[in-house]
Amino acid sequence: MIASCSKTIIGRYRYVLAPLFGLVDLDDHQQDLESVITTYLLSIERGETPDCDEILAAHPHLAVDLRDFFEADLRFRGNLVAETINKIAPNPVADPPICQQLGEYDLEKEIARGGMGIVYRARHRRLGRVVALKTLLTGRFSGPEEIDRFYAEAKAAAKLDHPGIVPIHEISQEDGIHYYTMPLIDGESLADRLQRGPLQPEKAAALICQAARAVAYAHEHRLLHRDLKPGNVLLDQDKQPKITDFGLAKSLDDEGNLTATGEILGTLQFMAPEQAAAKHNKVAEPADIYSLGAILFTCLTGEPIFTSSSQVELLLQVLESEPPPPRRLAPHVPRDLESICLRCLEKDPVRRYTSATELAKDLERFLAQEPVLAEAGRTWNRIRRWGRQKPLLVAHGGVLLLVELSRQLQHIFRDDFDTPFQSNISLTIGIWIMACITFEKLHGQLRGKILIKYLWAATDAILLTLCLILVQESIGILPVTYALLIVVSGIFFRVRLVFFTTILCILSFGVLMIMRPQLAPLHYAIVFVAVLYANGCIVGYHVHRLRIMSRFYDKTH
Repeated sequence: MIASCSKTIIGRYRYVLAPLFGLVDLDDHQQDLESVITTYLLSIERGETPDCDEILAAHPHLAVDLRDFFEADLRFRGNLVAETINKIAPNPVADPPICQQLGEYDLEKEIARGGMGIVYRARHRRLGRVVALKTLLTGRFSGPEEIDRFYAEAKAAAKLDHPGIVPIHEISQEDGIHYYTMPLIDGESLADRLQRGPLQPEKAAALICQAARAVAYAHEHRLLHRDLKPGNVLLDQDKQPKITDFGLAKSLDDEGNLTATGEILGTLQFMAPEQAAAKHNKVAEPADIYSLGAILFTCLTGEPIFTSSSQVELLLQVLESEPPPPRRLAPHVPRDLESICLRCLEKDPVRRYTSATELAKDLERFLAQEPVLAEAGRTWNRIRRWGRQKPLLVAHGGVLLLVELSRQLQHIFRDDFDTPFQSNISLTIGIWIMACITFEKLHGQLRGKILIKYLWAATDAILLTLCLILVQESIGILPVTYALLIVVSGIFFRVRLVFFTTILCILSFGVLMIMRPQLAPLHYAIVFVAVLYANGCIVGYHVHRLRIMSRFYDKTH
């Protein structure tokens, strides 16, 4: 959301300033400018006061753009003083800051701020009515795309009339500053409430039920919210939820879309996988249902579904990882309510509730202590989710069990089942499966995760080598499994682990060649070692690239 602000400001000036850049590549210039601005905005949000002079001195090739941006930002925040504007803008515009009056309203204080706009407590001068007034973050310096989004949000909310949705009173603009007003909810947001701890299951179910009814009303009017999260659910004095902030709303009937292809907008921790993947043509009503399930999960446990210090890792979790059952974090949550929550959070939109109304009805059944729809197929769903939550354990166990079953059937037909070698191989495979179960359990704990990954990789390489040594028959292409272990190590997103696994697999293959010299000629073994090393370098390089992109993404978001 912060990046969208900088993109809009950059977009406003890029065509005007392009002739000034000469041979400078405009795309590179824009990327540098966006990086500096987003770093500046992040420091502002952390409560810091960036030194504009230092930033200008460090980036002289961006000075013209940065002066315009700093002037707009400082004026809008109401913190502009004469000596500051003289330093960063040679010809300042002597307009008063907007944090005093706007149209017929006196702006009393700022009550909320997001990546796109600011909400003030305002009072109508003639009527004396107190309202919430929302303006764009960049004021009169807003770009066309940002203004279009702002008006789309206002018009989307204005055509909805439901007690669970904050209505719009007025849409207007004054001296180039666009704003709209809405009722001032005398309460707090759900995000503020959850900072004091989770809700009781019945209260959480009732709250999400009411929110689902409001979302269902919006869907009936062919409007998706696309940014449902605790911060956008306000609680009035009676603790009734009211949905606000339709800044990312999308009309189901309008082919025009302000979201560019591949652009991810919203809050990842409450975003449906198809929306996080920027598949905008596939984002429909089930995306809002997923977000309601994510809010319910947070209400029940006090924690979001996925957490990570890296936005890229968080994105991968949203796209690939199964959410943990709420009862794992909060054992007091009833199983039926857990089933409702997990059905909302299905990765496949088809498996979720077909509508927000169906979700609301299922929550009402739970509150009335009646059987819920989410109960159907719960055992199979648990098995499927368990498998998706533990992919490495399922892959290890499935392959090893399949290998052992095929071996047993083969030797039964050969009538040589009781040979000591076969028993030793079976024992090794059994130990391998038990080791995988142990490592998976330990990996789920908070401490020692990194060490467990290294131990797991070492165990795989050692036990694989032992099995290949014990096999009396020709092992064929089974040594290729070493390369597979190297590829799997890349899943853990650590370059050092990839190279640790690569070296370990090369050493293990060397031990195998010493124990079974007849396995392959020496020159074949040398070629295979070179292939393993190249495989490790390729996997490690791609993991390294992902980590670099992750760090860059974290800085700019």
